[in-house]
Amino acid sequence: MPENREPIRFVILDPGHFHAALAMKRRRADVDPRVQVFAPAGDDLDRFRSQVEAFNSRAVDATDWKLEIESGADWLERFRTERLGNTAVIAGRNKPKIDLILAALESGLNVLADKPWVINSTDLPKLERAHTLAESNALVAWDLMTERHETTNRLLLALACEPAIFGEWKSFSLESVHCLKKTVAGTPLRRPAWWFDMRVAGDSLADVGTHLVDLAFLAIAPERTVRPDELRIVTSKRWPLLVERDDFETITGLPEFPPEMDLDGVRLRYAGNGTVDYTLCGVPVRVTTRWEVEHPGGDWHAIVAHGSRCAVHSEQSPDGRRTIAIRPVSPGLLASVGDWCARHQSEFPGLSAANDGDAIRLVVPDALHRDHESLFAHVVDDYARLFRDPSTMPEHEWPNRRARYAITTAQPDRCSRAGSPVP
Repeated sequence: MPENREPIRFVILDPGHFHAALAMKRRRADVDPRVQVFAPAGDDLDRFRSQVEAFNSRAVDATDWKLEIESGADWLERFRTERLGNTAVIAGRNKPKIDLILAALESGLNVLADKPWVINSTDLPKLERAHTLAESNALVAWDLMTERHETTNRLLLALACEPAIFGEWKSFSLESVHCLKKTVAGTPLRRPAWWFDMRVAGDSLADVGTHLVDLAFLAIAPERTVRPDELRIVTSKRWPLLVERDDFETITGLPEFPPEMDLDGVRLRYAGNGTVDYTLCGVPVRVTTRWEVEHPGGDWHAIVAHGSRCAVHSEQSPDGRRTIAIRPVSPGLLASVGDWCARHQSEFPGLSAANDGDAIRLVVPDALHRDHESLFAHVVDDYARLFRDPSTMPEHEWPNRRARYAITTAQPDRCSRAGSPVP
């Protein structure tokens, strides 16, 4: 197939999540600055427009986006008949997201969509439909898996593929804590009220859990399709975060809880916490996602990959910087890790190893660290390569995507200690 040389032209659909704007924080030279936006009028659209305007007016590295907004009640129908672009960017309310993805694919557009694509197992057939549409029409449907590009995650994935250092897989645990109060692009984030409605946003495993489950697939089964018999869900549980009214007002700007919310007396029961245990290719995996109102240092992560020769620990420190260390099962790995760092200088220039008591610390130069907002540009770069040549889409991407969502949407009553196969 010849390379597609036309400009990438974004069409933004219902940008209810700030990730829609972060996908535009930087403009590639091959992306047209003219952007159509189809969305209902309201706060979500206003926030998106303000964020893009801030990118256009910043003092350093300003963008030059030109938004053409269609916000009437018939915005979705007008998208189907008036859209001019070739790439639908979708990041908003989680429940209707898969329907927007299908609408874009049915209209002949490629898709760059934020996670999660589905929040209920009943919508997994729609994911299959999206796969069929994309494959049969040579369209790209790519998800915003930003954590694939975070530096310590990349290091962990590479180390897990090094038998002389890591050995054989024993277990994998991944925990993530996100904060409801945070700053995005230098401004305190205002979250929409629907964010707290599980029927629209889903729970934490269905949302944030997609990143962690994705990392587990990349680490344990890199570059291959996981067969259904290689994945069994053992247990899954959820529990709420209780949010005070004053905090809710600070986060959303609303003085009262909407009556349709799940309330516990005077507090809101936010579906913010969950754990799922499963086995992947025989390796026990535990994924835990939690939300807090706020946390010193902001969002934080703790990932531990246990191998027969060492355990690799990736953590986020209170200052927001992530660290990675290797804890050997027995002494003598320091020289091997040093040699490994030397062999990977082209990918991680300046990387080195240092003895740190009972651990080996990887010394990551400041230039290699990537903050959360910068990761979106790397995902857009990935998408651009696939846009130029859709045949380069990895064969394992779609089947593993479906398997990942089967995990994140697994309900507690469908799991048992005996394990449930992927539906």
